[in-house]
Amino acid sequence: MIFKRGFEFIARVVAVTSCLVFGFFLTGCGDAAPPVPAEVVVTPESATAETVGGTVQYSARVLDAAGSVIAGAAVSWASGDQQVATVSASGLATVTGPGRALVRATHEAVSGTGSLVVELRPASIAKVSGDSLTAPASSVLPNRPTVRVADASGVPIPGVEVLFEVISGGGQIAPRRAVTSADGEASTRWTLGEAQGKQVLRATSASFEADFVATATEALLAVGTTRLRKARHTLAYRAALETKGGTSPFVWSLTDGALPSGLALEADGVISGTPEAPGASDFTVHVRDSGGNEATRDLSLLVCDAPLSLEPGDVYRTNPTRSSDCPPFLPAASAGDRYRVGVVRTSYSTDLTYAEVVTTITETGATAATAAVARLPRPAPRLLPSLEAAVRRADATSRFHARLHEEAAHLRSRFGRDAVLPDLRPAGPDRPAVAAQLGLPPDRLGIFVYDADRDDRCSPPAPTPTSARLVAYNAHLAIYQDSVQRADNPVAEADVRRVLEYYEAYGTGTIEDYFGGVQDINGDGRVVVFISPAAEGFAAFVWSGDFFDAATCASSNQMELVYFNAAQFHAIGRAPDDGHYQAMPTMVHELKHVTSLYHRFRTREVGFHPSWIEEGGAEIAAEVSSRRAMATVGGVAVGAMLTRDAYPPRSGSIILPENYGVLLRLARTTSSYTQEYNSLTTDPADGHTYYGTSWHFHRFLGDAYGGAAELTEAALFAALNDSLTVHPAPTASGPSPGSPWRR
Repeated sequence: MIFKRGFEFIARVVAVTSCLVFGFFLTGCGDAAPPVPAEVVVTPESATAETVGGTVQYSARVLDAAGSVIAGAAVSWASGDQQVATVSASGLATVTGPGRALVRATHEAVSGTGSLVVELRPASIAKVSGDSLTAPASSVLPNRPTVRVADASGVPIPGVEVLFEVISGGGQIAPRRAVTSADGEASTRWTLGEAQGKQVLRATSASFEADFVATATEALLAVGTTRLRKARHTLAYRAALETKGGTSPFVWSLTDGALPSGLALEADGVISGTPEAPGASDFTVHVRDSGGNEATRDLSLLVCDAPLSLEPGDVYRTNPTRSSDCPPFLPAASAGDRYRVGVVRTSYSTDLTYAEVVTTITETGATAATAAVARLPRPAPRLLPSLEAAVRRADATSRFHARLHEEAAHLRSRFGRDAVLPDLRPAGPDRPAVAAQLGLPPDRLGIFVYDADRDDRCSPPAPTPTSARLVAYNAHLAIYQDSVQRADNPVAEADVRRVLEYYEAYGTGTIEDYFGGVQDINGDGRVVVFISPAAEGFAAFVWSGDFFDAATCASSNQMELVYFNAAQFHAIGRAPDDGHYQAMPTMVHELKHVTSLYHRFRTREVGFHPSWIEEGGAEIAAEVSSRRAMATVGGVAVGAMLTRDAYPPRSGSIILPENYGVLLRLARTTSSYTQEYNSLTTDPADGHTYYGTSWHFHRFLGDAYGGAAELTEAALFAALNDSLTVHPAPTASGPSPGSPWRR
């Protein structure tokens, strides 16, 4: 054994020496092992394109485990979606359509990807049909004006909004807004105006326009009635429709819409009957003459409230703006009876100290009128420019919210609670944990956009979805922006993340504690925030139709969805000098609407809150989130009374992201109390809003009965938010110990 081992050792030494000496001529003497591929890196990691036929060159590097490039390593290329792009053997991607595709490079069993996002941008709008036509005035053109929207390569683009508007001639169009179909086309129905001669219709998409010209000849037949006098509930009504041109006899009918309940259109063109309820109705009348000529016209009929029924000593309060549409109708009185009319206030100029008020009262059937003039003092509040801008936007938003609340009540009455999607939140885990389990939100969504011009948003067909791109997200919110708007007017991701951080830190706890948290009807664990042109002119809004099953409401997105104005995020980047932080508390305000409106839909026994309660509670949500932020950053306790010392610094702007929610509520209250109603109103005029006074009233409830100073008011507002809960009220002997009603 010793001899054998020694021999083996000598043999190995000889073998090694031979490789060292003769290695230049020999092979197989200890060659290095070939490199093992570990990663494929694709460049660019992400790319964008705007036209079909456009190209993007991708390259790939094959790396080993040490990160070193393996020279000469070949890769094969593939596209994850051939409808978006194809990829050549050299890595050249060619765009075939809109969307997102992964470009994959593979070497042996290892691969890497780069992304390609294709957003076709309109580069032209072309007329397809409906131009240079001649037709009788007041008639519908036989060919619909149709346009095609295309990209720079001439490829039609679907899902693009086209706006139609009459430039001259006074005609009518329907629809005013249309979305391009799969072939990139959109059209409208054009009813020519009454004037003979040239009439023009313009189609606009992005910055591109196309004008259609029609020549109107003498009308064969036209509806001469352009406006109907108002009707009044419980009083008999009669109005005869008129024609222009044509040959009698004429036969009238309705082709669309409906008259107010209680009224009917006879074949001779007379609308008559007794209205059964106040309200406005839109409808289309149709007339045919003896020669077979036809004409239509869209009309509206407003039914005003029934005559007042006042006993001596009774008081009736009306709204100056609404009175111009439907003035109160005073009943006939006995001899010697008098009515006293008091003017609260009217519109004013901010440059005036006094406002002049003129009220006219006219007896039915009389030719003379009595006018009363009053001059009312008005204090002019002075606000910081950024607060003043936010107050104006809050005014517009609250008026729009009131309209949405009315629509929500109508939807609930129309479809019932069974059509509302159930809350899928599991019992136990909190929302962040659920969101983490569900993973990342998609990079792109298709959203049915709320169309304020569409009368019935739930009847089919569903609108064409609008593409939305993900900007940023957290465990509670996923914020998207309209893809077209993002290309032309993108919000800064940094500003969006500041809103996410504010809501994460101060909004989620407020919504959970005060309003029971946000439901999850689509199981995605997050609320979608959609930055969209649909919110222009407002701060933000929630459409409750999105709570319904799409089988019931065709336009429903079947999710928790908040619309947001892009200007709200742009203002953050300019604050505090030329901007503001309104988006931060507004996000909390809107999330309160998401939960409370859903409560209203899911509750059979109790109807909707009136708007002043709904908005007042949402303003509490915004204010409380701001108070919590002030406590965290500025050390001002949530339940403490605020003084000037709570708003440093004393020089320069006092506006901070954390205190802006409180400042805006105070500014809005100041503004409200200098409006035409300097008190809480449940049915405000168009010029008045709920925000200031209703927040002030809710703040009083929280302070006086909810135990705000002791931080126990959340129970009060949670009960107010849930109509199934009966909150303990104070008894004659006073509130019970520990009751949130205890002052």
